[in-house]
Amino acid sequence: MAEQEKAPSLRQMASLASLAVVLVSIAVKFWAWFATGSVAMLTSALDALVDAASALVTFVGVRFAQQPPDRHYRWGHGKAEAIAALMQGLFLAGAALALVFQSIGRLIRPEPLDALGLGMWIIGLSTIAAAGLVIMQSWVLRWTGSTAIAADRTHYTTDIAVNLAVLAALAITLLTGWQRADPVFALSISAYMLWNARGITVEALRQLMDRELEVKTATASSR
Repeated sequence: MAEQEKAPSLRQMASLASLAVVLVSIAVKFWAWFATGSVAMLTSALDALVDAASALVTFVGVRFAQQPPDRHYRWGHGKAEAIAALMQGLFLAGAALALVFQSIGRLIRPEPLDALGLGMWIIGLSTIAAAGLVIMQSWVLRWTGSTAIAADRTHYTTDIAVNLAVLAALAITLLTGWQRADPVFALSISAYMLWNARGITVEALRQLMDRELEVKTATASSR
C-alpha cells in the first residue's frame, strides 16, 4: 500500500527533473551549434528540443493518468501514459527525418566547423547530465512501472548514444580535418533515433490497442 501511495509523487518528481534538465540542455546545445556549425551538434540540439516536448507531454500524461475513475472513464485514466509515449515516439521520428535531409545536404556540400573544443566540452557535460537522469528514472521505474517514464528514459538513453556520436564526429573532424565526418555521424544518429522512435511507438500502440485481449480471444476461439 505504501508503494502505491509513493508511486504518484515519484512519477511527478521524475517528469519534473526531466523537464528541468532538458530545458538547460536545449539552450546550451543550440548555443554550441551556432558556435561550431556542426550538423551532428544540431542533431543533439533538436533531439533535446524533442525531449522538451516529450517531457512536457510526459508530465501532463502522468498527472492525467493519476486521476481516479469517473462516469466517463470507468476504468480510470491510465492510458494517458500510453498516449504520452505515442506522442514522444512521433516527435522523435519527425526530428530524425528532418535531420536526414539536413545531413544529406551537408554531405553534398561540406562546410568547415569552428570551436570544436567548446563543442566537445558541452557534449561531454550533457552526456554526464543525461546519464544521471537515466539512473534516477530507472530507480523510479522500478517503483512505478510507468509507461511514460519508461519512454522518457528511452529518450535519454538515446541522448547518451547521440552525444557520444557527436563527440566522435567532432573529435574525428578535429584530428583529421575530414569535414564529411560530421554529416556521416549525423546520418547514423538519425537512423538510431528512428529505431528508438519505432520501439516507443509500437509499445504505446500495444497498450492503446489492448493487445492482450487478442490473446484471450484466440484462446477462447480454440476451445
